Amino acid sequence: MKRTLSAGITSFGLVAFSGVSLAATIDVASQPEFKEFTEKMSPEAALLAAALFDINMGQYEQAIAGLRVLSKDKPEAATLWGLLAVAYNQVDDALGAYDAASKAVALSPKNYPYQLERGVAAYRLRKFTEAEQSFSNYLLSNPKNARARLYLALSRAELGRPAEAREELVRVRSLEPGLSAQADYYIGLMDAQLGKLPQAGANLRRALTAFKEDAVAKRKVELKLAEVERRDAAQTSERQEKVFVSVDAKNAAKSTPRPRGAS
Repeated sequence: MKRTLSAGITSFGLVAFSGVSLAATIDVASQPEFKEFTEKMSPEAALLAAALFDINMGQYEQAIAGLRVLSKDKPEAATLWGLLAVAYNQVDDALGAYDAASKAVALSPKNYPYQLERGVAAYRLRKFTEAEQSFSNYLLSNPKNARARLYLALSRAELGRPAEAREELVRVRSLEPGLSAQADYYIGLMDAQLGKLPQAGANLRRALTAFKEDAVAKRKVELKLAEVERRDAAQTSERQEKVFVSVDAKNAAKSTPRPRGAS
């Protein structure tokens, strides 16, 4: 399976959708099967059902249209705002997702999937403190969700805490083998920030091997690895120079005649 460098931001729990991208949009509500399915439902329930079908079919724009109508009529319904956040995140509308998820969290703070959607949106908006808090809250109830933990690590990295970020990335690598390449790459970046250049190089080389089928990701890793190797070589040269200077100084001291009367 082809690996990509991007972790891939997806919804993690509000609904289970197929991820199928359709060439042509289907008007779910007009389908005979759907009409039969919803004939005994209220108009609001039928509209919600259509939105759920749209999300499962990857028709997020249509889902957003229906959910906006429903949330306007029932602004106190956290589920509607949560579903809107899912759909907005899927179409890369971080501002819409952040607003919808924030409303869902305010209405139902213990519904942790809402925290996750808010974290994703906050991260995209570079609100890293809020993203960290949202992912931390979500992981209280879902500690083995490796993707959420990956974004928690990246949030902490953006906040200037590479050591904490590295710890989370090591957990990601152990939790989800499918994310090990991404984890190795980011661990390498954290090692470089922490001045652990040999370890950084080792992790980046592992990531490079995993990304060999992805030309874009491979090039990105190669550039970072080259930078780390240059820094490591420079530091090694500097250490060797200091050793040579120290040895030369000691030899010079030994060869210098002592003045008379010196003990």
